[in-house]
Amino acid sequence: LIFRSKNGAEAARITSAGLFGIGTSTPTVMLQVATSTANATTTMEVGKANQTKGSCLKMYDTAGTVAYCTIVGTTFSCSATSCE
Repeated sequence: LIFRSKNGAEAARITSAGLFGIGTSTPTVMLQVATSTANATTTMEVGKANQTKGSCLKMYDTAGTVAYCTIVGTTFSCSATSCE
């Protein structure tokens, strides 16, 4: 499934394997975000300015243990229980 912009350029795709790519036509992982410009920074934004709660990233390590990660001010931290 290919998503196109108004001018017809490919913007995103879901492959037959269920991999979702933004900025790439050949995603190799479940969610892949890439810039189309070589040697450029890829930025992905989670949350929005002025929200009263922060954003939480829930991740798992190789053993299946969950970690909830958040940023407060300039401090990035992870917890085994929640982002609260």
